[in-house]
Amino acid sequence: MTAATAPARPVISSAAPAQAYVPAFDGLRGVLALGVVLSHFTLMTVNPFDDLARPLAVWEHLCWYLGAPAVDAFFVLSGWVRAVFRTR
Repeated sequence: MTAATAPARPVISSAAPAQAYVPAFDGLRGVLALGVVLSHFTLMTVNPFDDLARPLAVWEHLCWYLGAPAVDAFFVLSGWVRAVFRTR
């Protein structure tokens, strides 16, 4: 197949039209970042693993274990916002 007989490839513009900015995504990212800070603060101030019979132990345990999913969600949301809205 030569260049003259090859089918034409569609031209895809690399400059996608700008979409509307959604400030709620920044708010959600802020909440997730606070969840990570709360998780680290919980581990640095109390030991959520020592005695689960204490009244606040369940809350401390929950704060500690919600930190890792908050990190994952923060980075996924940040990557998606950058890819969709093309912020640099």
